[in-house]
Amino acid sequence: MPPSASHQDRPNKRTWASERLLLGQANVGFWVVVSSAFILTQPEIPGQNPAVQWGLICLLYAAVQAPFDWLGGSLLPARHPRWPDTLSSWLARWLPGVFVHTAILCLNGLVLMGIAHRLGDLGVLLTACLLTAGLIAVQHRLARWMGHLEDSNPHANVRQIADRVGLRTTRLHVTASKDTSFVGGWVGLPGLESLIVPRLWAEGLTDDELHTVLTRRNIALQTGRRTKGVLAAAAFNLAGMAGVLFLAPDSELVTATGLVTTAAYMTLWTFLGILVLPSVSREAVYQIDREASRRTSTTRVQALIQRLDRDQEDETRRSPLTERVFHPVPASGHRIAALDQPEAPHACSPWRVTRTMLYTSLAGLSVLGRTVHCNIGRPELWALHPGD
Repeated sequence: MPPSASHQDRPNKRTWASERLLLGQANVGFWVVVSSAFILTQPEIPGQNPAVQWGLICLLYAAVQAPFDWLGGSLLPARHPRWPDTLSSWLARWLPGVFVHTAILCLNGLVLMGIAHRLGDLGVLLTACLLTAGLIAVQHRLARWMGHLEDSNPHANVRQIADRVGLRTTRLHVTASKDTSFVGGWVGLPGLESLIVPRLWAEGLTDDELHTVLTRRNIALQTGRRTKGVLAAAAFNLAGMAGVLFLAPDSELVTATGLVTTAAYMTLWTFLGILVLPSVSREAVYQIDREASRRTSTTRVQALIQRLDRDQEDETRRSPLTERVFHPVPASGHRIAALDQPEAPHACSPWRVTRTMLYTSLAGLSVLGRTVHCNIGRPELWALHPGD
């Protein structure tokens, strides 16, 4: 069955979207419980060298997360045929991704530990800010390393359509991934952005569909929504770090126990972000859809929404509670219905703030960035989450 075929008509079976959501709830819930338990009990971490202790904790995290990764990255895609894959092929992508992600988590912790020893809490907060900016700056490179992705020069038709839309072709990178939820997007610090276009789109979308999707990307940048999304995500994570340093100064980042305690608090803060930020992200999607329909046509935007949803969520409707809590991108049916609705009063909501927050939460040592339902076990999506 091709990736874009519908899987919702299978009787007496959970859908692709529902099984992924259930796994995401279990995975996130597991780490929330573990973090809460560590904060409450403060167990003694064996060993004398804090750096070695932290490194072993990072390896333990990767090992404990591995069964969830296998379920989300190998088993579920096989049960709901989304793209051709084998266990060995998945392992060949997953192992490098885990190595890179674990190395970054470990390195960030060691940097924060060293700064805490020399400069105290204020130095830690400033360093977290720099680490966040660094993650945004190298997002494209990390996406390639984690997901074992390959870039190529844009196809001639992609360059021509980008010119018509108003995008500079020097900003474009066509990137190959077999995962149909890989949607690319803007990467890099504000003002220095480049655009990742999936090769599946460059080769599989019609010219009209490609024109519409690049128009949406251009709107996200031109209107400042992408920049606001980056800034809002960074501000949320840094507010959490400031709260941890202010409310729990005894966490003592110079020790392994203190570092793990900080990671646990930041994991809980990220969980709060998962609950409260999707409403902001959804509004940005609606606004960009409406603007794209004005620049192209409502029919073309509707067709694009339906096409890309079949390759990702394959879920035209959701209950209000499920969408409000778990989904920063609205269901395709809700997006289509909203095209004719009036513009909300706040006309420039930050775009992709929830999933940018999840990616940059690595600067604060949160472990939830790759445990949500949209990217469990799929390293191609750990630095570039799925989206609209």
